[in-house]
Amino acid sequence: MFNWIRDFLHKRDYDRPTGKNLYTYKMSREEFEELEKELIKWLQKKLEFNSLSEIVDKKRIFNNLFVLYAAEWWKRRFSGGRWSWQPILDDLNLNSDEWSAPKRSHCVERGFRYWRIDLKNTHGLRFLGSVALQGGLPMNLLGNNHGSIAYVLQRTIDLSGDKEPTKDLIISWISDLSSYLPKTYRKEEIYFLLAEVIQTISRIKSEANSTVPEDVVKEWRNNSDYWSSQFPISVSEQKTFNILESLVEKVAKTTIKKSTSFVDIQRKILRDEDKRVTLRVELTIDEFIDGQDIKNKFELEIDKDLPQKLVLGISAGESFQNIYLRRTLGGSSYRSEKQTIDIAGSDVSSELRLELRDLLGNKWIQPIGQGEELDEGLPWIFDFSESNTNVGLFNKQGSVNISAEKFMLVMPKEWSVEASKVSKRLWGYLDNREIYVCVGNVVVDSGQDQFIIRTQKAGKDARYVLHGEEILNVFEKPQIAFRGGPRLQKKSSYGDITSVRKGVSWKRGKKNYTESLKGIIGPTTLKVMEGIYTDWKKKLVILPKDSKEYLEPSNKPDCGYWILKNWKVDLIKVNNPLLEVEKVGTNKWFVNYTGKGIPPESFNAEIAWKGNSTNARICLDFPGKGVQIYNSNGEKLVSNTLVSVNNLHGLRANILPADATDIQLLIDLVSEDANNVSKLFNLGLQKNETSKQLRLIDYREVFEEMLSITEEAEAYISFEVLLDGRRYAQLRVSRYSFVLENGTDDKFFIQNDHIKQDLTGQASSLSARAQRLDIPGIDHLELQYQESGHLKLPPQLKSPGPWIVYPSTSADYMFKPVIKFIDGNVDQLGGLRSALQISDKEERINELDGVIEKLVQNPSHEDWTVVAQLVNEFGHLPLSSLDMWKRLAHNYDAMAMLSTGIISCPDDFLDRFALELPFLFEFIPIASWAKASLLSVSDYQDQFSPSELNEILNSKLKVTNWSRDILELPLSFSAFFGFDYLSPDLERINEEIINFSFLEGPESAYQNLRNRNSDKNKSEWLSFDTIYRLIEKFSQEEPFLYNLDEEFRTVVYNTPILLAHAAAKDIRIKQFEDPNFVSMLRKVKEFDSNWYINAYKFSLAKLFCRDKIEV
Repeated sequence: MFNWIRDFLHKRDYDRPTGKNLYTYKMSREEFEELEKELIKWLQKKLEFNSLSEIVDKKRIFNNLFVLYAAEWWKRRFSGGRWSWQPILDDLNLNSDEWSAPKRSHCVERGFRYWRIDLKNTHGLRFLGSVALQGGLPMNLLGNNHGSIAYVLQRTIDLSGDKEPTKDLIISWISDLSSYLPKTYRKEEIYFLLAEVIQTISRIKSEANSTVPEDVVKEWRNNSDYWSSQFPISVSEQKTFNILESLVEKVAKTTIKKSTSFVDIQRKILRDEDKRVTLRVELTIDEFIDGQDIKNKFELEIDKDLPQKLVLGISAGESFQNIYLRRTLGGSSYRSEKQTIDIAGSDVSSELRLELRDLLGNKWIQPIGQGEELDEGLPWIFDFSESNTNVGLFNKQGSVNISAEKFMLVMPKEWSVEASKVSKRLWGYLDNREIYVCVGNVVVDSGQDQFIIRTQKAGKDARYVLHGEEILNVFEKPQIAFRGGPRLQKKSSYGDITSVRKGVSWKRGKKNYTESLKGIIGPTTLKVMEGIYTDWKKKLVILPKDSKEYLEPSNKPDCGYWILKNWKVDLIKVNNPLLEVEKVGTNKWFVNYTGKGIPPESFNAEIAWKGNSTNARICLDFPGKGVQIYNSNGEKLVSNTLVSVNNLHGLRANILPADATDIQLLIDLVSEDANNVSKLFNLGLQKNETSKQLRLIDYREVFEEMLSITEEAEAYISFEVLLDGRRYAQLRVSRYSFVLENGTDDKFFIQNDHIKQDLTGQASSLSARAQRLDIPGIDHLELQYQESGHLKLPPQLKSPGPWIVYPSTSADYMFKPVIKFIDGNVDQLGGLRSALQISDKEERINELDGVIEKLVQNPSHEDWTVVAQLVNEFGHLPLSSLDMWKRLAHNYDAMAMLSTGIISCPDDFLDRFALELPFLFEFIPIASWAKASLLSVSDYQDQFSPSELNEILNSKLKVTNWSRDILELPLSFSAFFGFDYLSPDLERINEEIINFSFLEGPESAYQNLRNRNSDKNKSEWLSFDTIYRLIEKFSQEEPFLYNLDEEFRTVVYNTPILLAHAAAKDIRIKQFEDPNFVSMLRKVKEFDSNWYINAYKFSLAKLFCRDKIEV
């Protein structure tokens, strides 16, 4: 076998392994089959005298070749589904019973060491996943899914634009686009490898060192053998080569995109390898959004003060997705948590709308440009591209002028087409519509209307838009409704707007079209003619200008009234047999629930008008008074229901205040070891609003910050709505849906009857796993739920060592992880792994602290790999689940090293430390940042200048921008003290400028603090004695920093100064480890985050000017 591996390297002109990914060696099919044959033969001989475990320990050549074989096996034989060691062992005729978890880890680690591959650089993926990454993309995936893979890669390049995103960001985009991939291949390993493809293409562009597209393509073609070897793809097939070449050309031609909106929408039809066609909507959201753009988009007042957190909702029919926006600290822009959303299914043809929400339950709704509803009575026109014939991009519906000669036409099967040339080629089917690729001018005849598509005309048509007082969230069909006749306008792609009057006609029901809106009430069809052709049509509802709708509750919970003032409705008919609707006055309708239990949260009804043969469908809230909380299935939750902070999706509180004038939301922490931790939100109704809906997912960060104060497993958040001081529905939110009760040796019991009822017949939704905590990532066991209400533990879980039982990332319920120490002889693995084996908590924590101290002294320590694997395996669990995370939060040197990229971890992982644990990034001293920054760039110091090293440092940061903003100045100082980089901002800094901007100028941070909070009385300004005493103590050391004469404003004013002082002088304040003290600091920070961040920065700057930063 030594000869085999030597010959394998020599064929490639290597004397030893290169240290590059194994897929770069491009093993041939013949070599793989030969390796398999030789390995089987060799193992048969060795297993006569040794066990497999002994071979792993004694025969290093086996480890080296097994890693190579397993990686190539993944590429050549993996066909989707669960990825495990078993089929690899089967193909080598090996017994898996001799393949223990520790031996697997030893084998892979030693094999990787031979190939000079660092496990730390594999994103902490489980050992099996790390091997897969070395093999490259599976050939079975490529062979059957060229089109979908090409599309995901092209879409990712579009998202990259002219930026050079980090691999983590690329992986997150690909994960968001994973619905385009076959389900069996939706795995992190696949996302990672596709991200490698994107980054390799970017390197081709960098190597060409040119912005000229032809030069980039030339670099690829002239060195295609070399570049092909760098891709994690077998490039032997022409199809694959063509995909890569088209991607190189796409990257080469990428330019900076300019958009007039922070949301871009594209409707597309896609055809897969099986000729199935789907209609999809893709939305791209800017990563950073200016606050003023948000105000403009939702027509908010210019001087309106936007809150720190906002939620952007995207709705399409019944589909709804959220994007969370957080204001960058100290700034006016917002950062979106994700930048791409894909929607598929029947809702895609519905109108797309943007909904902006805040934590007070306010919402503002706006349509999305080009997001109009696809009308069933119009032809849909899509752009056709020869470069990708399986994708069509929506252009317009109705009659249209297009610049190209070729286009795609989507129309009902019974319609006919007249063409000026040989033009019609059937491309596919979409529900009851046919899709044709057409060339030249086309006339489409629906039987009632004729539409014309003119080709080779200048640009896209302007689009029709309706303006007026729109009625939102009432009508379902038609979905669009106005009070009074709307104005019809045309909006060009440049934003020019012109009124449209010529060729416009209206009709109601089956009556004829008329140019006048006079007398039209209810469902209406608007039509625009251009000569003999129908240019555009739209169905909508028109109500009188002075119409209004509101509800009146009765003194009974099961009935109430809807007032439809001046709607002039003749009939309302409901489909629910348990509901009765009766007209009791000119505008008044009595709604009565005749069933048992709680009335529904809303009801649908058909409504009719005299003289209009077409009905409309509406959806109205049930007219009661009070608060009801519903789950994602529309089922009411009884008061005091317990839910996990990880299971908030779809939960909503419907508030029907009726005559109540005071609406409040109280969020309160209930815990034995934390007192007086609560938040009160004063809610109000907006204009024409009769009810309010709160989505609990919007408050997740509030819940997590409160829960971080306590380690008590039974602690929970009380979520209550008050109407005029009276408490209505209550929900309890905890870290966990339930806690497992330890039973016999082989059982864990679930005591929550509600959960057990939900799990009946759906045991897979529990998705409970177990694995050795001290060998994370080597493998996991799936635990089976028994209908009697317990988890059955497999026999393997009785073997000695620390075992963790936990919910997987796909679990519907977040139960509290259980760490179970099984006594017996355990292999002493050393370092962090040995520390995790200690059952005594105090001893374990002391050992963990010692391990962390060794880690911060040595960035190459092998235990950093174990940390990365812990992140990958258990990073989705609450951070309080593992002592390791809690101890890391107390070691500021370690937190600085993690933040500067010592290991790879998900984008939001480190941000969660400041949410879920009693920790703030402001605690980290400048000295810790300087040390970590130097270590982060140490491998590059001899090759790059200080300014280039600073760019490398910033690219490796692992905290997101809303955490990075407060770290901006500390990181600048760390670059200065770490590797002598003086940023332009630091060069210009002087105390006179600082004082003017900080305290003395008319627009200084201090004046803005006073102005923003001028309406608050003394009692509303936060004041904590514990913080005040610390301010008083430390102000004696640096009196020039502090101001104790601010009276009731003293704590708010000086708290960020205290934190800056401690960070600059490396002062370790013991109260920073007290959860209740951290809670106080968070409240001060939230009181006025702009002041907090600016005071922190300016105080650090003043200390820098006086040479008082200690490193």
